[in-house]
Amino acid sequence: MSLLQPGQRTLRFGQRTLRFGQRTLRFGQSKVLLVLFYMSLAMGAWAFIEHLPRFYSQHYTSFEIVWLRYSVHLLFMLAVFGPRHKLRLVRTRRLGLQMVRGMLMMGMHLSFIFAVRWLSLTATMASFWVAPLLLIGIALALESQKHGWGSLFQSAKGRILATVIASILCFGGVLLMSRPLSVLLHPAALLAVGMALCFALYMQMTRAMRDEDLLASLFYTAFSVWLVLSFILPFYWVTPTLSDWLVFIAIGLIGYWAIYGLDKAVEHAPTWIVAPFAFTQPIFVLVFDFAFSGQLPGRSAFAGAALIAACLAFLAWTGRQPDVHQP
Repeated sequence: MSLLQPGQRTLRFGQRTLRFGQRTLRFGQSKVLLVLFYMSLAMGAWAFIEHLPRFYSQHYTSFEIVWLRYSVHLLFMLAVFGPRHKLRLVRTRRLGLQMVRGMLMMGMHLSFIFAVRWLSLTATMASFWVAPLLLIGIALALESQKHGWGSLFQSAKGRILATVIASILCFGGVLLMSRPLSVLLHPAALLAVGMALCFALYMQMTRAMRDEDLLASLFYTAFSVWLVLSFILPFYWVTPTLSDWLVFIAIGLIGYWAIYGLDKAVEHAPTWIVAPFAFTQPIFVLVFDFAFSGQLPGRSAFAGAALIAACLAFLAWTGRQPDVHQP
């Protein structure tokens, strides 16, 4: 579906434009800050969740942790939004696509669960961070199908080049932080790349389905994962202690806001604009490492985080500058 209605020459988002031939796509100066805010919410929540399992009093499988996370997510939505919005939580015109989108989230979790059986968490996540680059490639390929590569680059060449270069530098910053170069050759790294591909496709589908009700999208994302894992959970169930129930509840509630942030970010801008800001997650990981364990980053980790922060600050700053257009 075209972004522009028949006869409409300009789609406006505040004060900024990207031109496609004789048509115009306009981005607001505030949009990039909204994208930064929502991606920071999502990535910060994700990084925080990674640190919570250290508070468990006993071992739980990843299958149970994920199932309980989405159980809390669904119960939260039913309790908070159900009484007021009722069927709005499940009303959708694209049930099949909603379930496929949820399966992509399931694919992320499964890829991660199996990858960490052979790789460390650090190496798995380092391989995963090709995800923003994959997302940019997918998004630009789809945009080129709509408008043609010539029109696309004529209208937004500077922004595209800045985004691609900054994302490559951010990925370099991640590698500098984790230094997993030898581990990246391990066959299990392909599982982490599969996780990255699921993430990229999830984000692109969310952007394509942004006209769907946000509450329904959040519900079906959780429900899809919960439904699949419900069939295998009896084989992995360990009854949590009271203190561990509190940790599971925290993971579920924070996880809800992580997915909310992702969905809201791509609601406000195309995914190739959103993608680089996913690199805020490794920075949050460093911050929470220090907050939870007092672990100071090494020189290479600090340098990598500084490189990522500088690149993202540059994109946020340039994203707010008024465009200069050819007549």
